[in-house]
Amino acid sequence: MWRRATISAWLIAAALSCPAAVPLQDDPPVASGPKAGVIVGRITPAELVRADTLRAVSRVSGAKFSPASFDAKTGEFRFANIPGGEAWDICFTTIDGRDYEGIDLEFVGARLDRLAQLRRKSLGLSGRDAKKPAAQFLAQDVRAIEKFVRDWQDFLDTRRVLYIQGQGQRATLLVELMRTRDFHKSRQAGGPGQVVWRVELWYMQKQGGGWARLANVEKLLRRRRCSLAELQRSVAIEYYPQLSASLNDAGQAKPIRFTIPDIKKTDPTRGRPAKAKLTPKTKPHILGLGK
Repeated sequence: MWRRATISAWLIAAALSCPAAVPLQDDPPVASGPKAGVIVGRITPAELVRADTLRAVSRVSGAKFSPASFDAKTGEFRFANIPGGEAWDICFTTIDGRDYEGIDLEFVGARLDRLAQLRRKSLGLSGRDAKKPAAQFLAQDVRAIEKFVRDWQDFLDTRRVLYIQGQGQRATLLVELMRTRDFHKSRQAGGPGQVVWRVELWYMQKQGGGWARLANVEKLLRRRRCSLAELQRSVAIEYYPQLSASLNDAGQAKPIRFTIPDIKKTDPTRGRPAKAKLTPKTKPHILGLGK
């Protein structure tokens, strides 16, 4: 009993001798939240654009916005109150049925990387050694990535790379994938065989001297399962990075300027034009290549 009372008295004395408790508070945010902004631009010839199909699309969230205005004579458009801090791809269909879409080739999680760098700076932590040059994305990296895609084994037997955006030891790919061989339920009773067609964004990273695809972060943009004749008849799409607007945290983006190609100059290197061959032989567009 005496021991318990002594301990209680000691705890009370210790508490009275301590200074007033310091209130806990959260650190201020590393950066203010991104502001909503506007995306403006011009598409010509304006008379080819189906205004009801014009959209700004986020490949991250899947959100879609219609334009606040579109001038059918000049092709000038304006999207308002668009969330900042991410990229928005401008997509539309022409009156003759061709789809044109922007494509954001920034590496997955790029905004989180920028916030992490801001946090390190605010804490006074050192970043990459300034004396050590950043790794460059070189021609041998392109060849290694192309081989990786060719050798990739899954249900889809044909893969065609449309774009490779290199960023040092990282890369973003726009890939067309197809299943051209017969598969379960690919033939209906007495009907023609079917093909599976997909367009995906892949993200790859150099690890241990070799390139590997990051799992579970790829993005599916388009997919169809139909006969080859229907695919050639119903699919006509091309992707252009210049139709993508990167809205910064202040809600600002560079204006977009895009000229619709002549229907006689459709480009299979940028997608799948109407009536395209099943497996056209094309070279990918390479961006971010170092010296």
